Amino acid sequence: MFVHQADSDDPFRLQTLAAGQRRDILVDGPYSALPDVSAVGEIVFACRPADTFGLCTVRLDGTGFAAVASDADARDWQPVWSPDGLTVAFVSDRDGDDEIYVIDRDGTNLRQLTVNSAKDAGPAWSPNGSQIAFTSQRDSTDAVWIMDADGADPRRVIGGTRPAWSPDDRSLAHHAVSVTGVSIAVTHIESGETRLVSD
Repeated sequence: MFVHQADSDDPFRLQTLAAGQRRDILVDGPYSALPDVSAVGEIVFACRPADTFGLCTVRLDGTGFAAVASDADARDWQPVWSPDGLTVAFVSDRDGDDEIYVIDRDGTNLRQLTVNSAKDAGPAWSPNGSQIAFTSQRDSTDAVWIMDADGADPRRVIGGTRPAWSPDDRSLAHHAVSVTGVSIAVTHIESGETRLVSD
């Protein structure tokens, strides 16, 4: 089973898809996009419950809907659960440009992790929850960066976008962009060795 946003109607709505069968999670719910499911079956997604573009959560059975992050003057989006399902990393332009933030699952303890004039986006938690990978344009081009889960020690890994961790926390799959197009590559974090897995 997987959760996706169905865009056949306006607004988008959340659905599960299992064995070829679709089922609405939220009926007459808010605009819903970019869902991510925690290990315990709770969905976080970008939503528009009122006039703001914030973050909401709901259980897979459609119960327990809650708005957990919103700012009337900002856009909160690209939410992803921490491995333990207690924290959400997301992107927001609350300070004027896209930065990475985290918030506890109940909407408390909001923390800004990145602070710079470049666009930071696409957070991805390491499987052990100790680090977050993301895409940043802080060196004037798209690159994959990693930082500690509290925002400390940000460091550039390689040029590219859309990082995803290996199960052992040692490598990152990512989009490698060149003049000939986009490939998928895997980079070992410690050695920097990169290999293309598609072209």
